[in-house]
Amino acid sequence: MKARFIFILIAFLSASCTQIYFKQPQPKGKKEIPEFPVTIRGVYSVESMDTVIVFAGGYNWIEVSLMRVALTQFNTESDVRIDNDRLFDENHPKNGGYKYTIKNDTVFYSVSEENATYLSDSLKLKKTGNYYVLNQLEKKNNNWLVMLIELETNGDLQLYTSSGNFSVEGDKNDPKIKIDGKMEDFFRITNFEKIDDSDYLADPTKKEFKKLIKAGMFPKLEKLVKVKN
Repeated sequence: MKARFIFILIAFLSASCTQIYFKQPQPKGKKEIPEFPVTIRGVYSVESMDTVIVFAGGYNWIEVSLMRVALTQFNTESDVRIDNDRLFDENHPKNGGYKYTIKNDTVFYSVSEENATYLSDSLKLKKTGNYYVLNQLEKKNNNWLVMLIELETNGDLQLYTSSGNFSVEGDKNDPKIKIDGKMEDFFRITNFEKIDDSDYLADPTKKEFKKLIKAGMFPKLEKLVKVKN
């Protein structure tokens, strides 16, 4: 499963994943945090070459894509051209063009796209225990997607998302079932409404939300590695 949280620190998801939505921003009853705290602001890198900049009012996800074009295509492709040692791509216009390299008759260059997202009525930040909780309103169904942000001792940010390949097999009423990330374990904590083939809707209390975290309902997503000054 590949996930880009809108931090999105997003996008979710492949069809094989189970998505958990929430009726209200989590944890329910906790006050919103109006700004990202100073401790997690800064510049972070992601394995995919992307960069995330967290600032007081939101975050900026800079996505880097490695582009490639065969040299033979330059005679037929009108949207990509080379002029004065710079490459110009009409699909990704940039003043001054791009630097490029040529290897094995293929031209390579990198394209960066920036997407700024701000805390608002549809993106709310809260906190529970050691986790910051980022809630994003999904407008198509008016429910909330939830992501956890954990500040590690070295300054990195570990992200967790409420989606994954959860098992729905077994007897949910069996008290011997251990907390191991199966949907049955979550059913014992709070009520879920099935809203799609693989999607569920929950409305846990503040205490139940903590139990869902402990039960493993938020698998690891990306790690944001702090860029040192």
